[in-house]
Amino acid sequence: MAAKSRQTDIKMTARKLRRVINEVRGKSVTAAQDMLRFMPYFAARVVEKNLKKLRSEERRVGKECR
Repeated sequence: MAAKSRQTDIKMTARKLRRVINEVRGKSVTAAQDMLRFMPYFAARVVEKNLKKLRSEERRVGKECR
């Protein structure tokens, strides 16, 4: 089962975030982090932060990250 993470109060339009999220959707966690690190968009920093939070939460609970 794929893990999900939700973040609220982002001061950015959904279109700008969706542009970045669609690029990393379906990728492994490490591949997504590598892609986000080199994207020039500010939305990539927001998504990267959320992905980092998800990964640490998964480790704490003991589930496997894809």
